[in-house]
Amino acid sequence: MEIGYTWYAKRVQHTHVNTTCKLLLLTHAFETLGCNVVGWRTDNFNFASQRAIERLGAKKDGVIRGNVLR
Repeated sequence: MEIGYTWYAKRVQHTHVNTTCKLLLLTHAFETLGCNVVGWRTDNFNFASQRAIERLGAKKDGVIRGNVLR
């Protein structure tokens, strides 16, 4: 399972809204769908999203290169 994009208004970024929504997504993936692994995808230059994902406790496994045209 992979979680790709979530968008939030600037006023709710860095609030409980993102954390709560991600927890709901992860709970659904693991408990309802029975997933063993859930991945996060973010643009290589979207450092704010990468920091947010790290705050959730995720670890960076690698970078996928050349899969999207810029």
